[in-house]
Amino acid sequence: MIKGTNTVRDFMASHPWWCALIVAAMVLIPKTGIWLAAGFWLAIIGNRIGYRNVLPAAKVAVRVDSLGPSVNYSVGDRVTRYDVFGMCYYAVPHSVIGSTVLCVEREPQNSNDKNALKVSVNGHHIGYLSVWAAAEIAPEWDALGVASMDVHGRVMSTLDAYVEVPTNDALRTALSRQGDSPRPMLLRGHRRALPSAMLRTQVPVQPWGSCTRSCALSVVKKSKAGIMRVCMSRGHDGKREKVRLEDLDAHIRLTANHKLAVFIDDVQVGMVPDKVREPYLNVIEALHASDRCLSVPASIWMNRQHGFRAGASIKLPRPDEIATLAGMPHGRVAILPRGRKVQVTGEEDHIETLLGLLDGQHSVPVVAELGSYIKQLKTTQKTVVGVKVCGETVGMLSTQMSQHFLPVVEACEDAGIALVCRGRITGNQLKVDLVLEAIKGSELPPEWVDDNVSGHAIGPVSETAVSVSSPYHGE
Repeated sequence: MIKGTNTVRDFMASHPWWCALIVAAMVLIPKTGIWLAAGFWLAIIGNRIGYRNVLPAAKVAVRVDSLGPSVNYSVGDRVTRYDVFGMCYYAVPHSVIGSTVLCVEREPQNSNDKNALKVSVNGHHIGYLSVWAAAEIAPEWDALGVASMDVHGRVMSTLDAYVEVPTNDALRTALSRQGDSPRPMLLRGHRRALPSAMLRTQVPVQPWGSCTRSCALSVVKKSKAGIMRVCMSRGHDGKREKVRLEDLDAHIRLTANHKLAVFIDDVQVGMVPDKVREPYLNVIEALHASDRCLSVPASIWMNRQHGFRAGASIKLPRPDEIATLAGMPHGRVAILPRGRKVQVTGEEDHIETLLGLLDGQHSVPVVAELGSYIKQLKTTQKTVVGVKVCGETVGMLSTQMSQHFLPVVEACEDAGIALVCRGRITGNQLKVDLVLEAIKGSELPPEWVDDNVSGHAIGPVSETAVSVSSPYHGE
C-alpha cells in the first residue's frame, strides 16, 4: 500500500466528522465543496509533515536479542500493512491513540490459534493480527527464533489500528546477513526462547536399527528458510546451480502440538508427514520425556536460479528399532557394526523360546549375544559361535560361518567383554527364523578393535539408553 493512501486513511480515521462534513458539502454545495476538498488535502499535507520525523517501517532496522550481545539488522524496504483485529474486546486506553510504535508478539500457547500474533502498545494488549496473516508470519518467526517485534504502525482510535511488518523474505535476508546497521532503530525483534525440550539441550540418540526408510519431509515457508540457512552456512547459495547436501546429521524433536519437527544445526528444515508420524510418535515421546531426540541422516536441496525452491528428506529406522532393546548384557559390551545378514541355524530346537520372544507378533528386533560354543559331532568336537537372546540360547552359526566370527568372539571373551549384534526374529507357530546383521571379523576396522576389544568397550548400554517399551520382553 502506498504511503499517500496510508496518510489519507490516517486522516480520515482521526477526523471522521470533518470527512463527513466535506463529503456532504461536496454533494450539496459544489462550489463550497471544492474549497473544502482543497482544505482536506492541505490538512493531509500538514499531517504528513507533522510526522516526518517518524522513520517509516521501510527504513528501520531489526534488533534480535539472543543469549549473547544484541545485533542490529536492516530489513530493507519490504513491509506489509496488517489491520489489528479484536480491539473491541480490549480496554484500549486513550493514551495510546496516536502511537506509531507497536509490539507484535508470538503467543504460541493460545488455545484458539497456535499461530497467534498479539499486538500491544506500551504494555497494553489491544488486539491480534488476523488468523490469515498470523498463519503466514508465525511459522517464519518460529523458524528464525523471533518471539516479538516492535514495528511501525499507528493507533488511530480505540477501535482501529494497523501495523507494518517486514515481509518474511526481508526478515530472513536481514537475519542471514548478521551485520550491524548504523541506521536509527525503531523496529526491534527479540529472539524467541526455544521450547522447553530444546532449552534442556536434548541429547541425540542413534537408533538401534538401520535407517533405511526414506521419507520426504513436509516443507513450508519456514522450513525453506531453514534449508537456505543450512546451505548458506556451508558456503552454498544456490544462485548458480542446484545445491544438494547428503548425509547430514538431523534431529527429530517433538513439538508442543505433538508433531515431529526435523532440525539440522538447530534450524528446522521440515516436518515428518502425518501419515508417517503415527508409528513413531510413542517412541519419540518417550525420548522427549528423557530429554533426548532421535538422530537420523538427512538430505536437503535448494535452487535459487529461477525463484526459490527447496526440499528435504530423512532416512528412518523401523519404529521398533529406534530404542536400544531389552536384553542387553550387563557389564562391558561391544556392539558389532551392521553388515550382511547371517542366518542362525538350529532354531527348531528352541522354538518355544523364540515364540516367547515373539509374544504373538510376527517379527521383532532383538539384541543377539555371541559366544563360543562346543558343538558335539559324531567323532569329534567343534567350536562354533552360539547365539543367545535375553540370556537364552536360541541357536548357533554354521561351522563355516562361525570361522568368520570366532576370532572376535574369543578375543572379547578373553577380555571379559560381551559381544552383541543386531538381529530379528520372524515367524509363527510352525516356523521361526533368526537372522543377524553384523560384519565378519576380518571386515572389522582396526579402530573398532582398538576401541572395543583392547579394553575400551563401552559401558552397559541398558544404563545409558532411553527407557522405551520394547516390542518384546524375554527376561
